[in-house]
Amino acid sequence: MIRWLSKAAMVYALICLYACLSFEQPEVKDIKQIDIIEATKSEIRLKAELLLHNPNPVGMDLSSARLEVKINNKIVGRLEQKLDAVMPAKSDFSIPVEMLLDLTKLYDSGLLGA
Repeated sequence: MIRWLSKAAMVYALICLYACLSFEQPEVKDIKQIDIIEATKSEIRLKAELLLHNPNPVGMDLSSARLEVKINNKIVGRLEQKLDAVMPAKSDFSIPVEMLLDLTKLYDSGLLGA
């Protein structure tokens, strides 16, 4: 009985230690293979491959992604997508994404207009 309690206490301590680890957000390193799916005066729908880096010491399954697309610190689009990808520990990985950019925000801020 004491051995079982000792093992249970060890498992509990490991779970607590694991729960205390802080995880960093993956960071976007590059955008590759950008294809324009549709374009109008007010928006562009793009398909691309994002190269990300996982700085964490553990790998994880990635089931969804939420990103803000910024140009010169101005949010011009958002991305919310369901995924089925593996994020390996302390390494780079890529995911396919589709995003919609609001060009009116670029015009309004003077980034595209004269």
